[in-house]
Amino acid sequence: MRMDEQLVDKLPPGGLGWIRETLSAHAPELTIPDFFPPAGGMMMVSMLRLSEAGIIFPLQDPRQLLEKITQAAESLEANLAPQMRALGALKSDGFDNLAIAARLTLALRAKGVCPTTLAGIDVLAEYVESTSRVQAVEKTAEDLSASHVQPFRLSADQLALAQTLAGFASYLDAAKACGLPDLSDPDFIEALKAQVSMLAAMPPPKLELSPVEIGMIADLDNIHRAFGEDALTPANVTRVNALLNAIAEMEVHMPADAEILAEKLIVTPALQHVRQGLKAFETGGAAIAASAAVSAPTVFGDLPIIAFIERAAALSSVLELTFGKPALLPCNDCLFPIDKISANLSQVTVPDLPLELVN
Repeated sequence: MRMDEQLVDKLPPGGLGWIRETLSAHAPELTIPDFFPPAGGMMMVSMLRLSEAGIIFPLQDPRQLLEKITQAAESLEANLAPQMRALGALKSDGFDNLAIAARLTLALRAKGVCPTTLAGIDVLAEYVESTSRVQAVEKTAEDLSASHVQPFRLSADQLALAQTLAGFASYLDAAKACGLPDLSDPDFIEALKAQVSMLAAMPPPKLELSPVEIGMIADLDNIHRAFGEDALTPANVTRVNALLNAIAEMEVHMPADAEILAEKLIVTPALQHVRQGLKAFETGGAAIAASAAVSAPTVFGDLPIIAFIERAAALSSVLELTFGKPALLPCNDCLFPIDKISANLSQVTVPDLPLELVN
């Protein structure tokens, strides 16, 4: 069954109106906006942002958190400074185009089709069936042209409801990663506010790496994974240009109604994610209502410490691919012993853990 067919009889009735009515029942003292905010509102967005950091850093121990993020900053600077000097000279339209070609190649390989093999540029044994798979797609397109494509089964309001519920899917795991109370706890929002306030008072370390530089590291990793370690040589760039020219000449003619259906299916969430989101919604309705009722980022904002933690988490995942092992916590690629860092930071004032977060 298509995803829309799986969902059509599983969604609560009423579209987004059902969300507002249910939240009003959970928290009748709050005013739920007519336009339901993305991801459930600012408070839930802050929790999701924090949860990514909570996987790597100890958010429940302010002193240890400062030590660990300081170690991470020194580690990242030492690991990346030599790379960044070399990468700075590579930044160009040609590099950006190569990165786009790499992302295209990796995305198609994930579906069992290798562009380099398909174009005869670099035939890889594991993708020898690329041509037959593309031919199967072309045959399917021809068959669709001669048959009736069943229309999309969800109304616009049902699709919006499914997308909203799927956006709640990670709430329960995110609350746990942050060390917060259960989503059903009546003090959940106050605990989240307390955690954010604590982090706002933390002195962030310096990390002189911009998002553009982080993006270049990720791009370079994709380029090497797609085209090999010699990817930036003139000979390989010529091969990639030949690859792109070959792919540009390929055509798969889809009927208009099938293309319209495909565009809608791309943004249709999986039934599993909708069910997970519905469970979180039923568990934490009052917390989601409180978050939705916040009309502006009154407690979160763009906290420097959060910006650093997010950047470090993103870099960690990139470096893990680059070095083949976790790059942060513990620091495996440079010598920054945590006991020395602890001693250096012993006189730095850090906030206490709020009472709302003490188990």
